[in-house]
Amino acid sequence: MMLKKNPERELLRQYVEFYHVGESDPELMGIYAGFDTHASFHHDYLQEMLQERYRRLCYSKVNPGPVAEQHYLEQLVLRTDSDPPHLASFREFVLLCRKINELTNPPAKQPPPEGST
Repeated sequence: MMLKKNPERELLRQYVEFYHVGESDPELMGIYAGFDTHASFHHDYLQEMLQERYRRLCYSKVNPGPVAEQHYLEQLVLRTDSDPPHLASFREFVLLCRKINELTNPPAKQPPPEGST
């Protein structure tokens, strides 16, 4: 999980107290005081989480660091399969990707059983 259990950074602790993205669905998170949009708050929250875990990292959309790694994506996908499922809009994207994968990579045909020809 990207979010530490006991964050040390004061701002991150405030964000977690406002909305704990490790336990609750991030798509349902409101806007923290002082932010004009959900996107700007979500971006800052993510930056704080990354700074907590990777002190020297300078996260940006151009340099996403660990957010672009396979492990991070796998953890997001696991959350879409959780009970209750989180990240509903991302879940729709994951389901679409799975369907495309099924259609473009059909299962290999099994050879006929011996003696059936």
